[in-house]
Amino acid sequence: MSINIGSLFAPIVTGLLKDHYGYHVGFIAAAIGMALGLIAFFHGRSKLREFAFDIPNPLAPGEGRRMVLRALGIAVVGAVLAIGFKPCWASGPRPSPTLCSPLPR
Repeated sequence: MSINIGSLFAPIVTGLLKDHYGYHVGFIAAAIGMALGLIAFFHGRSKLREFAFDIPNPLAPGEGRRMVLRALGIAVVGAVLAIGFKPCWASGPRPSPTLCSPLPR
């Protein structure tokens, strides 16, 4: 519940502080909030039961490698698309036809 309340009020408080006092004060408020959260976590950690510290591995054997390869594939496709569409937002003449150049009439 506290995460929901924090995520509700954090943008409001930091935005108001930024508007009235500048970005530095807004970020200082965010840093103070994160420090208070960290202190509350360390203080309440001793109240947790033992099962909270037993973290199971959610991945099956070999599944991590597949996830890394999939992420690398997505990154490569994204890079190729970004390079292919770069002339769309680049200024200056376009020396060769690209995916975003107008169709010939």
